[in-house]
Amino acid sequence: MRSLSILLAGLIIPTLRAQDANMSLANGSMTILPGTTVVIQGPIVYTLAPGASLENNGSMDLGTEARLEEPVGGPITGIGTERCELPLSNGVTDQQPGGLGLTVSIPANSGTLTLTRGHMPRSAGGPVQSIARWYGLTAPTLDDVPFSVSLRLDATELNGLSPDVLSIHISASLAGPWADIPTVNDAVALTLATSLVGTSTYLTAFDPDQTTALAGIAPSGPFRIWPTAAHEVIYVQALAPVDLTRIEVLDASGRTISVVENGAFAEAPFTVNVSTLPSGCYLLRINAMYVQRFVKS
Repeated sequence: MRSLSILLAGLIIPTLRAQDANMSLANGSMTILPGTTVVIQGPIVYTLAPGASLENNGSMDLGTEARLEEPVGGPITGIGTERCELPLSNGVTDQQPGGLGLTVSIPANSGTLTLTRGHMPRSAGGPVQSIARWYGLTAPTLDDVPFSVSLRLDATELNGLSPDVLSIHISASLAGPWADIPTVNDAVALTLATSLVGTSTYLTAFDPDQTTALAGIAPSGPFRIWPTAAHEVIYVQALAPVDLTRIEVLDASGRTISVVENGAFAEAPFTVNVSTLPSGCYLLRINAMYVQRFVKS
């Protein structure tokens, strides 16, 4: 094991290589300055020991093999990002790419998943903020492939939010808008789990009672969905030239009840028949990304 406690500056520093040895920050602190990229190459485990601290204001590139190990209550902080890549040719089950705290199960597929993690809270409008952790997922070959994720929380990143009320929110942009999606919350294990279809998305966790109460936020993104309390039909209208490729109705537990495969963009509203549903709360999910709650009366 090797110890590393340095201040990093500049644009790019040489790649850190270790074929037969792992690395650790055993004590003290390490700061990666803005504009600095640290590349850790090879099957290396970089351990941040309890009591040590790493503030990343630049970027860390872990490639396809390197991993981070962070102590509970002492994760990496800062305004920067950590990044890794996960080959998908053999599929993965309950794997945590790069040790970045997001566990994924993905069927065998071509291509590679690129996972990026950041530590700054995201805004859903006004004072409403997320936890101090977000992820970006990019894999063009997963555009129509369902897979599952589990986000690990750390108590130091809750940003004043109670863990038992959190749910995963997704967005096509870090700037939002953020859509609440069905989430299995384990407040004891500090994990949030959900299913996704396709990537090129960002995810974090908000208190859904705060995000859905915002008058100026449209959780359906580039779509208008109405009414939110319906007896027979729900209308979906694209506010931008975006195709309505897939419209799903989900129950409160996140189970898919019905799927409508639609076509190209149209200015006229699209009608979703909900007349046969039992009374209760449901979710309408568009293009596996944009979600709106509604009540069947």
